[in-house]
Amino acid sequence: MKNAAGTRYMATFFRDSNQQEIDLIIETGGKTIPIEIKSSHTITSSFFNRGRWFVQQHNDEQKPYVIYGGDHAQKRATGTMLSWKDTYALLK
Repeated sequence: MKNAAGTRYMATFFRDSNQQEIDLIIETGGKTIPIEIKSSHTITSSFFNRGRWFVQQHNDEQKPYVIYGGDHAQKRATGTMLSWKDTYALLK
């Protein structure tokens, strides 16, 4: 797949034999970006648990993202929250 700027990316999901899963993984430019998708309008730190687990398992330095039902973006030490309205920012 390509975004509007012509950058190639691959979108997939991940599930291991213990049923641990990541809702969406975007691979682009040598980065693997784990993304959890939550319908909640309220942010909780537990939303990052699976993303942190994935990063640790894959020895990756990329911080996870959470797309949620609220309106505000927020960077945290554990990753980045994005409103569902701003998901295009992941593909820039």
